[in-house]
Amino acid sequence: MAMNLVQRTFKEFSDVEVSYFVRSPEGGGSKPRDDVLVVSFASKRATNWRDLSFMRAMQLAGFEVWRASAMVLDLRELHYRWGDTMSELFRSPRRHSGTPLEKIFGEDRRFPIVAVVSPLNRDGLTSLFRDEMSMDPSDVLFESLDEAVAAVEAYLRRLDADGSEVG
Repeated sequence: MAMNLVQRTFKEFSDVEVSYFVRSPEGGGSKPRDDVLVVSFASKRATNWRDLSFMRAMQLAGFEVWRASAMVLDLRELHYRWGDTMSELFRSPRRHSGTPLEKIFGEDRRFPIVAVVSPLNRDGLTSLFRDEMSMDPSDVLFESLDEAVAAVEAYLRRLDADGSEVG
């Protein structure tokens, strides 16, 4: 009996585009834990739960491949209006984490995740953090990639200075 297999692609599930970039620290840090992974998402329409499921899977895939110490979600080209599912992107990709952000950077405070926003999503994300997650959006949402990377790098430096293990 022949098996009936149907090929599937991510494109039929979500049309969100994803790109990955790694920001190595000034001076060319030698440890992978010194890197910041930038995951860029773009869409031509408002995202839905299917898109967000795809985005979470791609975020986890990026973490598994590059194993950076922090993550910046570049959402400047992503259309987002509302929905709690977006909070999933701010959970640590480390397997032992389970709850959304606590205070600033989540359950696994050694793995900061922040986002760069734009007029396409700023209102929705601000509402998500302020109203649904009871957080100050300015702790997590930034207007530029430079600001976001600087924030997570400063956070990692504070962890190192405190003697906390990072990575």
